[in-house]
Amino acid sequence: MLKFLFRTSWQHISRMPYASIGVVFVFSFLLFTCLTGLSMLSFLMQERAQIESSFTYPLALNPLYTFQSERVIDFAESLVSAGLEKPLEYIPREQALDREIQRNPGILAVLEGDNPLPDVMIIPLQGMDTALLWKRIQEFRDLFDSGTDGANIRMRLEKYEQSMQDIQDIWVVLLLFTGLTLLLMCMLLVAILRYHLRLFASERVVGRLVWADPIFIWWPHAVTGTLYMIVSVFLALGLFQLFRYFF
Repeated sequence: MLKFLFRTSWQHISRMPYASIGVVFVFSFLLFTCLTGLSMLSFLMQERAQIESSFTYPLALNPLYTFQSERVIDFAESLVSAGLEKPLEYIPREQALDREIQRNPGILAVLEGDNPLPDVMIIPLQGMDTALLWKRIQEFRDLFDSGTDGANIRMRLEKYEQSMQDIQDIWVVLLLFTGLTLLLMCMLLVAILRYHLRLFASERVVGRLVWADPIFIWWPHAVTGTLYMIVSVFLALGLFQLFRYFF
């Protein structure tokens, strides 16, 4: 009985071989495209999170102020309303000089015992509203070293914000592309299902005339659809693994 059912299923597939190959090819391509899109979406989200978590901005303090100054503390507290998620990092001028000496020991001969470096405040930008951060910097601009270029700060903050927006725009485009691919897959599945339902209905009429068991009618359609899906999934996964291996 099983041999007869599988032979009947194969006859369904071989009845239109080019159509069967076309269905498998198209479904495999759509599934591969969908998997690639989802992979790229995940990659973009990871890259965005990594950039946000690692991107910081240093601000040099005016020598008139220290990290314990009340105005510096007020500035740090005002950053909370700008979306500050991580604690600020403070680098004293002595520590900054030690870092420079470790990178370039010959600098000691040039400095002649002086330390021209200012205290530095490191601001993590993860989750921060850069426009509001810029507003806070303007409000407390007397805190920062006169050598700090306000235009340069503004330009770097805008570049950071633009980079985050570019990643978000690409993510939205990829999401729409992946969604359309899923929609095409669903349309293909519906078309295949409708075709087999029509074929089943006509074969069911003939089967009733000869008192055939319904299993002999619907089984070949179920096996055919299952084989289409299995072959397509394996082809799509194979292509996806090759894509990840080479790219």
